[in-house]
Amino acid sequence: MVELTPAHTISTIGYNGTSPGPLLRMRKGQPVTVEVINDTDVPELVHWHGLFIPAEVDGVEEEATPMVPPHGRIRYQFTPRPAGTRWYHTHTMAGADLHRGAYTGQFGFLFIEPANYPGNFDKEFFLALREWEPFFNPEADDDEDASNSGPQPERPKTLDTSPSGLEVGYQMFSINDKSMGAGEPIRVRQGERVLMHLLNASASMNRSIALPGHRFQIVADGRQSRSDTPDC
Repeated sequence: MVELTPAHTISTIGYNGTSPGPLLRMRKGQPVTVEVINDTDVPELVHWHGLFIPAEVDGVEEEATPMVPPHGRIRYQFTPRPAGTRWYHTHTMAGADLHRGAYTGQFGFLFIEPANYPGNFDKEFFLALREWEPFFNPEADDDEDASNSGPQPERPKTLDTSPSGLEVGYQMFSINDKSMGAGEPIRVRQGERVLMHLLNASASMNRSIALPGHRFQIVADGRQSRSDTPDC
């Protein structure tokens, strides 16, 4: 159960009873073992997003990674690299079932520390953007043009749950497990250096965020996957 607001709690599938799942911290070049237990009634996969690891443990069905059988377990053993902010998530195909795969709460941060991690900051936060309660929307959402100030598609009064929509829409949005106004604010003191790891964990949406009143410096981009600098 995920309490997005005091008045809105949803039921989903997550890791270790939470969504996002637990933060996993690993050290670049140091072998690790992760045992995954599948408590669901369907086969599952855990994909280690952005790592250079063999296909048999990458967690991708197309690359012939073994599935985790229902009520079974599998052991992933690999050497994590490159360093940086990565994430782990389910890689099962949802198809037309909006209660499976990337539409569930099966995701979490995976941080690969460089061999010599400087840690020259005062506080560190991991923030994942996520949508919830998906539905098939017959109108295409245009989220590419951030300057579009005209009328935007609205959620229909009666949700069309048939698999005939052109796009997937959502009823709720959160940062980590809380919607706007429901979570604790990030508390910092003037002059502190804060490292924020930002993840768009959406199944289908691009997102923009604003942090007014502060000056930010991007120290790394997740697309620069060969960098040993921790991602912003």
